[in-house]
Amino acid sequence: MRIVSPTTLAVLLGIVGLYVINRYVRSKRNRLPLPPGPKGIFLLGNINDMPKPGVVDAHHWLEHKKLYGACPISSVTVMGQTIVIINDSALAFELLRERSAIHSSRPRQVFAGEMVGLENGTAMSPYNDNWRIHRKNVARVLTTNASFTMFEKVQETESAHLLLRVLDSPDDLWNHLRKMTGSVILKITYGYTTVAHGPDPLVELAAQAGQQFGDAITPGKWMVDTLPFCRWTWQENAMCTADGN
Repeated sequence: MRIVSPTTLAVLLGIVGLYVINRYVRSKRNRLPLPPGPKGIFLLGNINDMPKPGVVDAHHWLEHKKLYGACPISSVTVMGQTIVIINDSALAFELLRERSAIHSSRPRQVFAGEMVGLENGTAMSPYNDNWRIHRKNVARVLTTNASFTMFEKVQETESAHLLLRVLDSPDDLWNHLRKMTGSVILKITYGYTTVAHGPDPLVELAAQAGQQFGDAITPGKWMVDTLPFCRWTWQENAMCTADGN
């Protein structure tokens, strides 16, 4: 393990400090008022208000609805990076679907997009011509009458399989539901039929991939998303795990 010299460490901390101060100052200039949110600490902002390990993100942010009930929108800012939380489904559809040209783009995510390599996927693409092509192609496949007929048959078949599994082992309901969901997705997307009994390897792999994707895009989890230059430091001091390799 390489030991960093005090001089190198001081330089790195100085660079980080200057970068954070610069982002803090820039975030205060010419910015429209943000939705209400908890008061942050100097420079670090709301770093203490992020979800704690083991807490479901949705449950954590739902507390904002209780705190700021008069306004279904709240916000937190961590080291200059602002996260806006919408706790109202109708308002979310209004802003993200009806006004998608204004509000539905994606922020730059260094870890998930550039290091893991998800930046060209539909879910990670910013609102641009490339994303609109993706959306059009998806709509062509998913919104036709022939597609609806096929999807219904797949769902009916997998629903019957689910009932048989629940009848056989009712205490394992969660895993049965997870397998049914994965089976429908894999059949529609790849034409793959899952194994009749027991865990299916591709369903398990898809669940693992979904968990890893969720971890990769979690706001505030990866220091490199806040301090992008960390990406170019040597591995021992990169402040992010090897998951991005």
